[in-house]
Amino acid sequence: MSSVVIRGGDGNRYPAIVTPDGRLRVDDSLAVSGISTQRFQSSIQSFDATSPVQVKEKTAGNKMYLTTVAVSASGAMSVKLQDDAGTPVTVVDETYLGASGNIVLPFSPSTPLVVDTNQDLDVVTNVAGGVTVTVTGYLAS
Repeated sequence: MSSVVIRGGDGNRYPAIVTPDGRLRVDDSLAVSGISTQRFQSSIQSFDATSPVQVKEKTAGNKMYLTTVAVSASGAMSVKLQDDAGTPVTVVDETYLGASGNIVLPFSPSTPLVVDTNQDLDVVTNVAGGVTVTVTGYLAS
Protein backbone atom coordinates (compact mmCIF):
# COMPACT_ATOMS: atom_id res chain seq x y z
CA MET A 1 0.00 0.00 0.00
CA SER A 2 1.18 3.51 -0.70
CA SER A 3 0.08 6.62 1.15
CA VAL A 4 -0.81 10.07 -0.13
CA VAL A 5 -2.32 13.26 1.24
CA ILE A 6 -5.12 14.78 -0.80
CA ARG A 7 -6.73 18.21 -0.54
CA GLY A 8 -10.49 18.24 -0.13
CA GLY A 9 -12.85 20.84 -1.55
CA ASP A 10 -12.96 22.39 1.93
CA GLY A 11 -9.22 23.18 1.79
CA ASN A 12 -8.32 20.56 4.40
CA ARG A 13 -5.74 17.87 3.70
CA TYR A 14 -6.73 14.25 4.25
CA PRO A 15 -4.44 11.23 4.67
CA ALA A 16 -5.29 8.47 2.19
CA ILE A 17 -3.88 5.11 1.15
CA VAL A 18 -4.03 3.15 -2.06
CA THR A 19 -5.10 -0.36 -1.08
CA PRO A 20 -3.56 -3.48 -2.68
CA ASP A 21 -6.62 -3.80 -4.94
CA GLY A 22 -6.06 -0.25 -6.28
CA ARG A 23 -8.80 1.57 -4.35
CA LEU A 24 -8.22 4.94 -2.71
CA ARG A 25 -9.24 4.96 0.96
CA VAL A 26 -9.50 8.42 2.57
CA ASP A 27 -9.38 8.80 6.35
CA ASP A 28 -11.44 11.92 7.01
CA SER A 29 -11.20 11.41 10.78
CA LEU A 30 -7.66 12.83 10.57
CA ALA A 31 -8.53 15.93 8.56
CA VAL A 32 -6.24 18.76 9.52
CA SER A 33 -6.72 22.26 8.28
CA GLY A 34 -3.41 23.65 7.05
CA ILE A 35 -1.45 20.47 7.72
CA SER A 36 1.34 21.64 5.43
CA THR A 37 2.18 24.42 7.91
CA GLN A 38 1.96 21.97 10.83
CA ARG A 39 4.61 19.52 9.62
CA PHE A 40 7.82 19.10 11.60
CA GLN A 41 11.17 17.35 11.65
CA SER A 42 13.12 17.14 14.88
CA SER A 43 16.55 15.57 15.53
CA ILE A 44 18.70 15.09 18.60
CA GLN A 45 22.04 13.49 19.33
CA SER A 46 22.88 12.37 22.85
CA PHE A 47 25.80 10.58 24.45
CA ASP A 48 23.83 9.56 27.53
CA ALA A 49 20.07 8.97 27.26
CA THR A 50 19.81 6.64 30.25
CA SER A 51 17.51 9.34 31.63
CA PRO A 52 14.86 10.70 29.21
CA VAL A 53 16.20 13.13 26.59
CA GLN A 54 13.72 15.34 24.71
CA VAL A 55 13.42 14.63 20.98
CA LYS A 56 10.44 16.91 20.24
CA GLU A 57 9.00 19.47 22.63
CA LYS A 58 5.30 19.60 23.42
CA THR A 59 3.05 22.04 21.61
CA ALA A 60 0.11 23.32 23.66
CA GLY A 61 -3.22 21.96 22.47
CA ASN A 62 -1.77 19.67 19.77
CA LYS A 63 -1.00 16.00 19.44
CA MET A 64 2.09 14.86 17.56
CA TYR A 65 1.44 12.47 14.68
CA LEU A 66 4.72 10.72 13.83
CA THR A 67 5.13 9.51 10.25
CA THR A 68 8.83 8.58 10.39
CA VAL A 69 11.14 7.54 13.22
CA ALA A 70 14.86 6.99 12.54
CA VAL A 71 17.31 5.88 15.25
CA SER A 72 21.07 5.28 15.04
CA ALA A 73 23.32 4.00 17.82
CA SER A 74 27.12 4.12 18.02
CA GLY A 75 27.30 1.17 20.40
CA ALA A 76 25.08 -1.76 21.26
CA MET A 77 22.04 -0.55 23.22
CA SER A 78 18.29 -0.77 23.65
CA VAL A 79 16.34 2.33 22.63
CA LYS A 80 12.77 3.31 23.53
CA LEU A 81 10.65 6.38 22.71
CA GLN A 82 8.10 7.59 25.24
CA ASP A 83 6.11 10.67 26.19
CA ASP A 84 6.89 12.68 29.32
CA ALA A 85 3.70 12.02 31.27
CA GLY A 86 3.94 11.40 35.02
CA THR A 87 3.80 7.71 34.12
CA PRO A 88 5.41 7.73 30.65
CA VAL A 89 3.52 6.09 27.81
CA THR A 90 5.72 4.05 25.46
CA VAL A 91 5.46 5.26 21.85
CA VAL A 92 8.06 2.89 20.33
CA ASP A 93 8.81 -0.28 22.29
CA GLU A 94 12.34 -0.98 23.46
CA THR A 95 14.36 -2.01 20.42
CA TYR A 96 17.85 -3.52 20.49
CA LEU A 97 20.41 -2.02 18.13
CA GLY A 98 23.87 -3.49 17.67
CA ALA A 99 27.01 -1.34 17.46
CA SER A 100 26.64 1.12 14.56
CA GLY A 101 23.03 -0.07 14.27
CA ASN A 102 20.10 1.87 12.91
CA ILE A 103 16.42 1.49 12.22
CA VAL A 104 13.94 3.53 10.18
CA LEU A 105 10.23 3.14 10.92
CA PRO A 106 7.91 4.72 8.33
CA PHE A 107 4.20 5.06 9.16
CA SER A 108 1.31 5.91 6.87
CA PRO A 109 -0.30 9.33 7.40
CA SER A 110 -3.54 7.43 8.04
CA THR A 111 -1.94 5.28 10.78
CA PRO A 112 0.77 7.42 12.40
CA LEU A 113 2.20 6.98 15.87
CA VAL A 114 0.47 9.45 18.20
CA VAL A 115 1.93 11.39 21.13
CA ASP A 116 -0.88 12.80 23.26
CA THR A 117 -1.68 16.50 23.66
CA ASN A 118 0.79 18.54 25.72
CA GLN A 119 3.42 15.77 25.92
CA ASP A 120 7.09 15.83 24.89
CA LEU A 121 8.59 12.94 22.94
CA ASP A 122 11.63 11.51 24.75
CA VAL A 123 14.26 8.85 24.01
CA VAL A 124 15.61 6.52 26.70
CA THR A 125 18.46 3.99 26.33
CA ASN A 126 19.61 1.19 28.62
CA VAL A 127 23.30 2.27 28.56
CA ALA A 128 25.23 5.47 27.93
CA GLY A 129 26.51 5.89 24.37
CA GLY A 130 25.87 7.82 21.21
CA VAL A 131 22.31 7.80 19.93
CA THR A 132 20.72 9.94 17.22
CA VAL A 133 16.95 10.18 16.79
CA THR A 134 15.09 11.93 13.98
CA VAL A 135 11.30 12.11 13.78
CA THR A 136 9.00 13.65 11.18
CA GLY A 137 5.29 14.17 11.35
CA TYR A 138 2.59 16.76 11.82
CA LEU A 139 0.73 18.51 14.63
CA ALA A 140 -3.03 18.57 15.03
CA SER A 141 -5.56 19.03 17.82
